[in-house]
Amino acid sequence: LLRVPNEKEWDELIQHATRSRRTDLVADLRDHDQHATLNKSRNKKLMKISVRVGDDLISAEPDESYFTDLTDGGMLEFLPRNPDGFQDELLFRYDSNLPFISGSMTGHEGCAVAAHNARKIKVVEKFKENEALVAEREAGITCGRTLELGIDSAGRSYWHFNTDLDSLFVCKPCPMGNSKWRKYSEPEAISSIIVSLGKDPIVPELKRTFPAAANLIRNGTWSELLLKRHYKLNSFAN
Repeated sequence: LLRVPNEKEWDELIQHATRSRRTDLVADLRDHDQHATLNKSRNKKLMKISVRVGDDLISAEPDESYFTDLTDGGMLEFLPRNPDGFQDELLFRYDSNLPFISGSMTGHEGCAVAAHNARKIKVVEKFKENEALVAEREAGITCGRTLELGIDSAGRSYWHFNTDLDSLFVCKPCPMGNSKWRKYSEPEAISSIIVSLGKDPIVPELKRTFPAAANLIRNGTWSELLLKRHYKLNSFAN
């Protein structure tokens, strides 16, 4: 039996593996005293470690040589579930500097490979669908037709009108049928909307549509600009 990632773990790991990025480290906690080698079973103390900042998994710089000749970026290099087998395999990969994959689920190798292939096909199909939607949206904008950018998990829809390409429009549905619309034109305001959405699926599309706002998020200046605007407005009011 092997240690296999579940769907959520797989979705997170594949983003790094496809870019030849390493996500796991090995901590060597073995007692290297010469007397400890008399009992090898007590000397097997290797741990798999990953690093996170907030909820984001951190990976090393891309290293294609590390994944050379490995199928799907090392996503099939599973570790055994058995504790002794896990330690032996981890020690081998630690000494040989080979990648590995692990997870919270347990499965046979055939099932693990089948699950990986099914998930990979699903990702490819989703990518094709997204590309088709992007092409349709861009074609619509070219000919003057507007399509929504998407809907967030709260049911709000996001729009980018051809007549006002610098602004983001947000439509909030109401129970009585009268939708409420809000317009955000400043890049820092759009940045705050994107940040507030967290990891909502619509975030990548908003960043692609509003690159200036995405850049403010990357360099961290969006909040500073919002504060300056807030205090400037208050000073005028006073």
